[in-house]
Amino acid sequence: MRPFCYNVLRIYSFREMRRSMIKMKIVARPALSVMILALLAITAGCSGKEATAPKKDKLIVVTSIFPVADIIRNVGGKRIEVIALVQPGQSPHTYEPLPREMELMSRADVFATVGFGLEFWADKMLANAQNPKLIKLVYADYVKPVGSADEHEGKYNPHIWLSPKIAMVMAEKTRDALSRAMPAAAPEFAANCEAYTKELKRLDAWTISRLSKLKNRKFVSFHSAWDYLSRDYGIVQAGSIEEFPGKEPTPEKLARLVEETRKLRVKTIFAEPQFNPKVAETLANEAGVSVATLDPMGDPNTPDRNTYIKLMEYNIKSLEKALK
Repeated sequence: MRPFCYNVLRIYSFREMRRSMIKMKIVARPALSVMILALLAITAGCSGKEATAPKKDKLIVVTSIFPVADIIRNVGGKRIEVIALVQPGQSPHTYEPLPREMELMSRADVFATVGFGLEFWADKMLANAQNPKLIKLVYADYVKPVGSADEHEGKYNPHIWLSPKIAMVMAEKTRDALSRAMPAAAPEFAANCEAYTKELKRLDAWTISRLSKLKNRKFVSFHSAWDYLSRDYGIVQAGSIEEFPGKEPTPEKLARLVEETRKLRVKTIFAEPQFNPKVAETLANEAGVSVATLDPMGDPNTPDRNTYIKLMEYNIKSLEKALK
């Protein structure tokens, strides 16, 4: 079927328009001008082709937590808008999506998750999104897990981003996913990834230099977030207060931890900003050890933890200070 504008021109050619103008002497000049402009506007829009939508210049990338969002932002650069669902002060273990965040998934281009059960709510969001073009990236698919499957989260320990060595893998997989979503920008993503990986390699070397000098290498954490850092850099997470975040330990569990802390000569118990520190303080008092802070999540509003690299530097310095 030919477009409407073709039929208009066929019926009302410029020659016919001129004849009409001569006959319609009673029509005022302004009115004629309006008629001509309207016809020219119709003609300008008629090239025999369908109008095309403007090209999209930014990808919408949705992820779960801030440190992962920062890795993605460094690889995507100006070509993406990245949105972290879990807000500062929240924990991904207890997060529940809001309706507006569910709607966001219907417009997203890439959904990047940590995996290993961290985003236990992700399947529900994806089922409701009805977004067939959405590219799904699960970083855990490219990581060797620590330990055995966790009965609460249903999969292995998910805190993979807390090892700079794994962060380099995450940057590369981000590059690949963004390139699939926007092939024209693939060279740009590759260049960004290369530059950022150099920074992560410096962080890796710096972490090795700091942690390799520690004489006391054992610590107790609030929950088992530091298994990958421990595995990759030779420190020992000797125990954790909460088996699963949000589930407070029983008195029996605390008593065992006090005994184990003394037995292993652990000097420090680490709390986390996202959870109440009172349990960690109580345990430290009972065991006669100090309390320090490790932050697995970071905060874009806190200057010393507002990027992934700054966050890891903060944690490594905290470990070094407490365990030296």
